[in-house]
Amino acid sequence: MKIKTSYIFILYFLIIAISTSAQNNNEAKQWVLDCKNNMSLKNMKASVDINVTDKKGHSSFKSMNLTFGNYSDVKKILIELTAPENIKGMKISLFDTSLDKNEVQIYLPSSGKVRTLNVKAKRFKIPGSEFSLDYFKSAIESGTTFSLKEDVVFNNQKCKTVLIKHNDIDDYELLYISQNTKELLKINSFNSKNEKEYEALFSDYKNIEGSDSNIFPGKIAVTNLLTNQNSVLTVKNIESVPNPDRSLFDLSYLNKKI
Repeated sequence: MKIKTSYIFILYFLIIAISTSAQNNNEAKQWVLDCKNNMSLKNMKASVDINVTDKKGHSSFKSMNLTFGNYSDVKKILIELTAPENIKGMKISLFDTSLDKNEVQIYLPSSGKVRTLNVKAKRFKIPGSEFSLDYFKSAIESGTTFSLKEDVVFNNQKCKTVLIKHNDIDDYELLYISQNTKELLKINSFNSKNEKEYEALFSDYKNIEGSDSNIFPGKIAVTNLLTNQNSVLTVKNIESVPNPDRSLFDLSYLNKKI
């Protein structure tokens, strides 16, 4: 039986469309991977301040240390709050993995106990701020899809824009990545109602002391556009830590013994 010529053309253009889409997705993912590798959040320690301003103009202040450990089988992140006094000593430890959910340990000095939770890093925020743990992860969650959007100019830099969707939630993100430096400049986050919920700006990139090529943003400003709360993270000091002690990331030793 002869196949009609029109069917052949339809099949041909369908194959071309699928191939082009796959190429677009691969290129988009590579831009994100290059960007994350450029920031290289591993074997380093940073001291940071966070200033939070709510919609009424009231401000609060936090200080913390961030430690990133990279081992043969896993990457780990430790957050230690150092100020103000009422939350000083609180610690948060998590695995930097591509899993949908991350195991997070939380130590509260007031109770002397360590809680272990399985949470989505992008949903879990540093207490009292708009910073999700996802901002500090280098791994990309499995099931994430990528697509290139139009090139734009942002802060006088030509940027690639990459749309990121997660397989089990309707939220999505639009990343702005500098074509010249491959630095992440901005993330717009949208909720399931297609409302722009968060805007995160990354600037003042710094070279990491003790490293020839790794960089990290000296300032991250996150605005919740639905609540008008603004959180600004400023890096005071950042340095390479060649061999961070792995035991620091397991908080179970902090449990009070009764």
